[in-house]
Amino acid sequence: MHAIVLSEFGHDVHILEQKTEAQLDREAAGLSAGPDMQAFINRFVKDPKAYSIAIDTITVLDEEGRTDVQFKPPTPGRYSTWTTLYRMFRETLANNVRGNTVLYETSMFVSKTYHNNGVFTVKYRDCQNEAIHEVQGDMVIGTDGGRSGARTSLVPDSIPQYAGYVLWRGVVRENLVSDETKEFLANRMVMARTKDGYSLS
Repeated sequence: MHAIVLSEFGHDVHILEQKTEAQLDREAAGLSAGPDMQAFINRFVKDPKAYSIAIDTITVLDEEGRTDVQFKPPTPGRYSTWTTLYRMFRETLANNVRGNTVLYETSMFVSKTYHNNGVFTVKYRDCQNEAIHEVQGDMVIGTDGGRSGARTSLVPDSIPQYAGYVLWRGVVRENLVSDETKEFLANRMVMARTKDGYSLS
């Protein structure tokens, strides 16, 4: 999203993505497409394809699977998947060149970032052939996760802290789900409570 905005305003953009193309295509995380996301898409994505579904009912189940609470939010939420939004934004970025340079590279690991005389230098490794490269720029946006190499280089004392919970993600093939279950889950978010946590669908 940052790259799309910067490119839209005529800046050169160079994205270094650590994951491979195959890994990016397998991402299955669900995401909320809230008002800010919708506003971004309406402004920067030309002719967006269908990217979300409306959730108009929220159901909370107890540990025995019985409905504990069920309600309709004042405004239906819109939800999508990481892969759907990634593909749409990637296509937008590829088509958003305004005479500036837009470069998107996968399988690149950022090992060091430093700042000198108003210029950032990023050192990175091509995970396919182990070649080492450097690139310079006026701005660096590090979005490489909790163990960010970019952040560690610039803020060495920044250490990830355990947040107190663990998140598991699971996917079920649609053809393995019964029609009854599909009907129940359609346009609905379900929170199922467990002894030590909960699951969301």
